This record gives sequence, structure tokens and C-alpha cells, in this order.
Amino acid sequence: PLNKVQVKKSTREKKAGIKEKSALICNACGHAITTNSDRISVAGQHVHTRINPSGFEYTFDCFQEAPGCRQVGATSFEHTWFAGHSWQIAVCAGCGEHLGWLFRDGNIFYGLIKDRLVERQ
Repeated sequence: PLNKVQVKKSTREKKAGIKEKSALICNACGHAITTNSDRISVAGQHVHTRINPSGFEYTFDCFQEAPGCRQVGATSFEHTWFAGHSWQIAVCAGCGEHLGWLFRDGNIFYGLIKDRLVERQ
């Protein structure tokens, strides 16, 4: 089990000095959600696959920021995928589509479902 989730910018991104801000948008409505530059590693990985208590499997990327999201519902520690972190549902601020979760342990990060975001062309 994870005792401490380490959140850090990708070493590859730091070394490359990537400054691009290509937008990732909601697949349902096109609202800008976050950028590729905001991708981070959590527990040594950018991408995680988890199954919720209802049996639904989600594959999600981790992001430091997602200004195009808003949070809904109560914050909970129940069935958290990251020990010591509470979670809250994150939806598109444009259309309300469920995009993932905001995780908190003093720091924050977003877990955003891969197939619900697309790169703006």
C-alpha cells in the first residue's frame, strides 16, 4: 500500500524544457480542461488504472492543474485509490461531464479519465 504519494513533474519534461501549452479539451463539449504541460507523475506513474467498488474500471492520467474542471459532491476518504488522499468528483465546467477526480493530501492533483479528454487541434 502507498503511504506517501509523491507528486512531481515529469523528469523528461523538465530535461526537455517543454513549455508547450497544448490544451486538452472535454471530449463531450470542447471546453478547455488542462494542458499537456500539467501532466505529472503520482507514485511513479503518469497513468493509473483502477476499479471502483461498483466494478467500473478507469484509466486516468494525472495532472497538477485542471482549471477547466469544477468539483461536485462531498470530499471522501472512502475507497480512495491513493492512501492518505481524499477524493472528490471532477466534472467539466462547460457541460458537467464526469472527467475524473480531484485528490487531496495537503497537495492536490487531478486524475482525469483518458478517453474523456482529447487534444485541441
